Amino acid sequence: MNLSILSQRAVRALLGLLLLVAVTPGLALPAGIISVLDLTNNAGLTQPESAYLTDLARDALARSLPLEHFTIMTRESILELLPEGTRLSDCLDASCEVEIGRTLGADYVVSGEVLDFAGEQRLILKVHHCNSAAFIGSESAAGMSLKDLESSMSGTTQMLADRIQKHSGVDMIGVAAPLAGQPVISLDDWLIQPELAHGFAGPGGSTNMAMVTLDPGEFLMGSPRYEEGRKKGEDRHQVTLNRGFMLGTTEVTQEQWFSVMGSQPSSTHGINFPVENITFEQCVKFCNALSKMEGLAPAYGLKNREIFWNRESNGYRLPTEAEWEYACRAGSQDRFTNGNNRSDLQAVSWSRINSSGGSHEVATRYPNDWGLHDMHGNVWEWCWNWSSAYPTRFAVDPEGPARGDSRVIRGGSWDNSSGACRSANHNSAKPGFKAGVLGFRVARTVLP
Repeated sequence: MNLSILSQRAVRALLGLLLLVAVTPGLALPAGIISVLDLTNNAGLTQPESAYLTDLARDALARSLPLEHFTIMTRESILELLPEGTRLSDCLDASCEVEIGRTLGADYVVSGEVLDFAGEQRLILKVHHCNSAAFIGSESAAGMSLKDLESSMSGTTQMLADRIQKHSGVDMIGVAAPLAGQPVISLDDWLIQPELAHGFAGPGGSTNMAMVTLDPGEFLMGSPRYEEGRKKGEDRHQVTLNRGFMLGTTEVTQEQWFSVMGSQPSSTHGINFPVENITFEQCVKFCNALSKMEGLAPAYGLKNREIFWNRESNGYRLPTEAEWEYACRAGSQDRFTNGNNRSDLQAVSWSRINSSGGSHEVATRYPNDWGLHDMHGNVWEWCWNWSSAYPTRFAVDPEGPARGDSRVIRGGSWDNSSGACRSANHNSAKPGFKAGVLGFRVARTVLP
């Protein structure tokens, strides 16, 4: 991307806007110029459908914000300012999105994605302030079809508009803009340092990775046929775990991630919020890096472009799906670790019932009987297994097939209904997938 050309075009566009103000009596310069980037399509929509949802978001924002103070850039004006061949879908993180917003001359940049989770389509919109790179907030909508998302777009964008309007009249609290108004040439010229804004310890700091040790045991994995919300393929079977293991008492937090990786990939920022928006491979790299920091043997290696797990390693790793459900249940055979009712779920999780449309700090709900927080809700959690059908009757230390198409994710998220947050709910995602509803927790094998 030639950002020097992009900056020149942005300057010309801004001069044109100033000229329009100068020659138009009574027209005041808007307090905020908003650029809505094309939605990332992870739900299998066609290109016209994805573009339609993006334009719908632009139109809804224009109807939700006072036009005397805000201007919404059209698709045509954005494309005019972008160099030929630039694809907004190439943006994979907030840093790139903020950079695009700055070079377009925008005050706020709105980005988002459409996901497919548990048979539902999810729309997540987020907004950043371009000058400070501060995250303003996110809103989401869910439905079974494109028509459902279309009908809920107005309410979702109205809540996003309220966030923009609320913050537009106050000093932004976030990462200071290191460029001080200078043109952006490349991302290397300005690295968002989350520890400056959010109090992170910085690379090499202590992770304070609290874990509980779980003894070997047996349990019934899957769900009975009468369980409310049960999905096909959850056939109940007996599982024996011959090895004890340790499991993180919470999902890995953003502070812990930054202390190891020195980056901030999450779409919602906060020291004690779960890290999210990370791929399976990024989780593997985190586990190995943390193991090396603590003098442990890394659990993962790469052979013929495939990740393999050294079962005799004492280092950090992802739990298997069976280990995860064993830990989640903590001896229970109910829908949730503490019962069967929505009120039971609400006591131990952040889900669609009580999340108010976003993730929350870890360990702010009750733990299960084994001291584990957020096994239900907050964010989905990557597991080691490739997704596959369960055994019919018995399994000993199951680890799934050697290869597959999607990796298991468990637990549900802040944006899911109670059915998706059940102890038995089996879901999966492509290893390269990442979203603001997907994180992980770490495990370690207890060796003799």
